[in-house]
Amino acid sequence: MQYDLTEEQRILQSMVRRLAKDKVAPGAAQRDEDGKFDWSMVELMRENGLYGIDFPEAYGGSEAGMLALAIVVEELCKVDGAAGLLIADHELGCLPILLAANEAQKEKYLPRWPV
Repeated sequence: MQYDLTEEQRILQSMVRRLAKDKVAPGAAQRDEDGKFDWSMVELMRENGLYGIDFPEAYGGSEAGMLALAIVVEELCKVDGAAGLLIADHELGCLPILLAANEAQKEKYLPRWPV
């Protein structure tokens, strides 16, 4: 049983940690104070391939697995809970489709990347 992160997972963690520190943390308090949705955070997640990180390649994902998803959410939430929830909520909406939909439904409802 694996208890340590793989090299790829450590690289992902480092990349997301740096992204969070450099691009997400600045302005996080102001975004919270304003209480407005910031679409630039969505674009930042898209540009860095964080949506669908655990999705199968057939649906535009990276097939990095659920642990990779957890790493991404954790690192983002360290500096801005709302940014981490962008990824977590996306997963929450798509996972039932990935798990239980037929192919026609997956083709219709799963986004193509970049979203």
